[in-house]
This record gives sequence, C-alpha cells and structure tokens, in this order.
Amino acid sequence: MNPTPPTPLAVMLAVMQRKWQEGDYDAAATLARAAAPYLHARRASARDAAPEPQHWSDAQLQLLLGDDDGEAG
Repeated sequence: MNPTPPTPLAVMLAVMQRKWQEGDYDAAATLARAAAPYLHARRASARDAAPEPQHWSDAQLQLLLGDDDGEAG
C-alpha cells in the first residue's frame, strides 16, 4: 500500500522550511508569499465594504425605516 501523497501546499511548505533552514531566505520568502493565500483569509478592503447610505435603493431605505406598506414618505 502506497502512502498518501502530500498535498501541493504541504510540499510548498516543506520546501519553504528547508530553504529557510539552509539560509536561502529569498526563496523561503517567495514560497511563503505563494502559500499565504491558502493559509490566511484576505482582509476586505474599504472598496469591498457595504455601500454608503446615499447609494442605497429605495427598498433598502424602506426596510431600514420600517415602512411596512412600501410607500415612501
């Protein structure tokens, strides 16, 4: 029975660690940069945030104001 092969990420991390131990910090940093998206969630930018109230639709504003009949005003 053959052992389960490592995942590509596991291989990348193993090589990164070996490069670090060998003192090849540039190669280790390159591998770390490549592996990072698979290990750490990306923070949302301000551009990805919810729209400002001045850009809300009438329906969104009515929900916020609790206007049950759907009529503005």
